[in-house]
Amino acid sequence: MKILSYSYSDYPINGWKVPIIDFNNLNLIVGISGAGKTKLMDSIINIKNVVNNGFSNSTIGGAWKTILNENDKKFHWEITVSKYLQNKVKVLRETLSMEDGNSKIKIVERDKNTFTFNGQKLPKLSDTESALSLLKNESIISDLFKGFGHFLKRDLSITSLKEAATTHMITFKEKESLKKEKNIYHVINIEGLNDKLDVLHKSFNDIFENICHYFLSIFPFIKRVDIKKQESPFGLVPIFCIKERNIDNWIPLSELSSGMQKIIFMLTDICSLPEGSVYFIDEYENSLGINAINIIPEILIEYNNKIQFFITSHHPYLINNIPVKNWYVCYRSGQNVNVKYGKELEERYGPSKQKAFINLMNDPIYSEGIE
Repeated sequence: MKILSYSYSDYPINGWKVPIIDFNNLNLIVGISGAGKTKLMDSIINIKNVVNNGFSNSTIGGAWKTILNENDKKFHWEITVSKYLQNKVKVLRETLSMEDGNSKIKIVERDKNTFTFNGQKLPKLSDTESALSLLKNESIISDLFKGFGHFLKRDLSITSLKEAATTHMITFKEKESLKKEKNIYHVINIEGLNDKLDVLHKSFNDIFENICHYFLSIFPFIKRVDIKKQESPFGLVPIFCIKERNIDNWIPLSELSSGMQKIIFMLTDICSLPEGSVYFIDEYENSLGINAINIIPEILIEYNNKIQFFITSHHPYLINNIPVKNWYVCYRSGQNVNVKYGKELEERYGPSKQKAFINLMNDPIYSEGIE
């Protein structure tokens, strides 16, 4: 899955609007605090909820318009949903078409009264689910529906990191099945980080070694990493551990700093996500040192042909280490969230990334950010 183009409006619910934005594989959304970065990212993530969760989230509402690439097929999808009663949301309009040369093939057309699929009128179906969910078993839609299942945003708060580092969410039987099946798509949904790293170590060792390589390069005072068996309330369980220089004892994941936990979490996601995934990172630099902030851009650039990234930040080190063409400078006027493309800034500021960065810091679009 790749999001090529996107717009959103939740009018008249709260009045937020995002104009049509064309995206790259690597998208760094920058701007001062309050400029609308997180609002933009959350509105994109909610597409997954619209498709997969049947509007179970009562905060979802509004109109989405997006162009998607799935398996080299370009789809145009629009959907408008509205709240009704207390916590329920229903579909008002929805269209899906696929590009075929210079024309579009209409797949779904839907409003409050009619629902057609491939030109055939369908009987009344649930208006609390998207057409992509209702018709997910149809061959022309199934891959598109599955693509939304590969959207991933992690909650990297201290509480969530602690839970991921200590809780074992899958049973021994489930884990052994995952190890034997060796399907990387099933690894996405493993919540416990120790469990995930154990499965990767046993069944996808090349991925595990890659994670360890990056981790050691960020924290050179660590001399070894490994999966060790330790006693826990769940019995004898595998734990990701490190051994630092001049310290004999192995240190378990749960005892690492929050910054180190955050890094191993992100590295595990990035290195193990299947091709075609979409990964969201909201201000990842929080609680991280310069050593971690500086190397992550290299990893993002290395993997952006496989994964589409959406990253928000206002940290100068991160911004200066991502190519200017991948910048999206976020600013807003009231509840209208806008972006200035990096390629426009490149034309204005010249090819020097350092000069572009300095100019960006002094540009009213960035420094003021809110009208």
